[in-house]
Amino acid sequence: IKPTLEKVMKLRPKIYEVKANNPNHEKTIGFIAQEVKTVFPELVFLTENSRLDKKGIENVYALSYAGFGVIAIKAIQEQQQQIDEKQQQIDELKLRLEKLEKLLINK
Repeated sequence: IKPTLEKVMKLRPKIYEVKANNPNHEKTIGFIAQEVKTVFPELVFLTENSRLDKKGIENVYALSYAGFGVIAIKAIQEQQQQIDEKQQQIDELKLRLEKLEKLLINK
């Protein structure tokens, strides 16, 4: 899988209400499929002849939420690599600072 962290950061979680077949106006947490399609098209599919057809809605975009787990793991791995690199830089800077402090103290 190619680097994904930058793409994950473009995702916009939403609280939304599906208008069709939702008489109680229940809210859902998720993503808008059309927005995800621009970032991760492989997670979006078109439902043809869906159960929403009876309401006059056809060809609804839907998401394969199972794929989000893999993407999340990949993004976490990329973040961990960044954290490790930053920690190495911090450790190197601490060592340099200690050396400079010793030089100042010995003068």
